[in-house]
Amino acid sequence: MRTRRAVGPECQDCKKRFFVPEIVCPSCWSSNWEWVRSPGVGEVYSYTVVERAASAGFEVPYVLAAVDLDDGWTMMTNVVGCDPHGVRIGMRVAVRFEQRPGTGTVPAFAPLDPTR
Repeated sequence: MRTRRAVGPECQDCKKRFFVPEIVCPSCWSSNWEWVRSPGVGEVYSYTVVERAASAGFEVPYVLAAVDLDDGWTMMTNVVGCDPHGVRIGMRVAVRFEQRPGTGTVPAFAPLDPTR
């Protein structure tokens, strides 16, 4: 059964969270890490609005962003649920899960305050 929850790797030795999963912790090189749950709330660190489709099946414009999560890790994702041209660095966002044709369910982030 698939659950819709945000998780990320956390080193059990130095407690550093990191993304993407690696064989060893990029901070202390320990292989002792586990998947831990994340509240999935953070802010946009950097982004770009993609105006030209990379290939067939992509709807443009869309936002590709690096989101810094409050619990210490960063992930590349899409910002959805708002005008792509309204996204800003520092915008507070929360994870939501979207069904995408050909890829299944993926995490994306939507503004906590959709009026911004």
